[in-house]
Amino acid sequence: MAMVSSIHEDSIFVSEIAQLWPELPLVANMRCGLWYAKKFHSSCYFKSTDGHTNNLSFNTSRLNLHVATLAGQRGGCMIVDSTRKGKRFPDSMSKTIPIWTCVLNRAILNYRNKMNGINKPKEGGTSAQNCGTTVQESLEWDSSLHLPLWVPDTEKIRIDSKLNEWVKVLETSGVDIASISSLLKKPLRPLWISQKTVIWLNEVPDYHDWDFTPIILISASASTVDPTISGASASVITSLSVLSKLLHITASHL
Repeated sequence: MAMVSSIHEDSIFVSEIAQLWPELPLVANMRCGLWYAKKFHSSCYFKSTDGHTNNLSFNTSRLNLHVATLAGQRGGCMIVDSTRKGKRFPDSMSKTIPIWTCVLNRAILNYRNKMNGINKPKEGGTSAQNCGTTVQESLEWDSSLHLPLWVPDTEKIRIDSKLNEWVKVLETSGVDIASISSLLKKPLRPLWISQKTVIWLNEVPDYHDWDFTPIILISASASTVDPTISGASASVITSLSVLSKLLHITASHL
């Protein structure tokens, strides 16, 4: 009964966050995410193990391209998942999805650069119209890796070193990058929201104003102190500093 009660309380939190951006589709990460809302627009499958320190990978059998398509069509999306007691976010949200957004962004940038003739000798007929974007838009396309600040720098460096290899894997997999590129007007970028996040309801921003397509990662489960990510109480504020700038939020102390 305690678990059922906890899931119910967590589902209320998910509902409250979903209501902040009702136009954005709600997506459940299989399997745990399905517990936390009565209705989802879709589901996805991002495995935490793909983001584990000794098992970092980009798996073409779990490309979740329908999520990128949905985000492109609707201007973003929200993904719901949960984690074990003691953590605020599962590795699927801390690393697997950030890797996924970065790889897709870089593959799209490579495609647009190729279509626009950037860094290559110009040939007759090669123009920005081929991919529906301008050269300037390609130059402004953010393809950097965005990780939450509680991921250690050493691990970020390790992930960074593998990204271009993963991009090549995606590009040679036969995926229709052109179609994804045509749908995404702004690069994908993950944002993290948990029950430790405080959002001022009178300052909820309009996601249309952001210069990226938000993939809002909602960790549904309440957490206790995680000694692997918490030190001084200020570390919580630091870990959410990206959201503080983008969503006008502050974080409560652990």
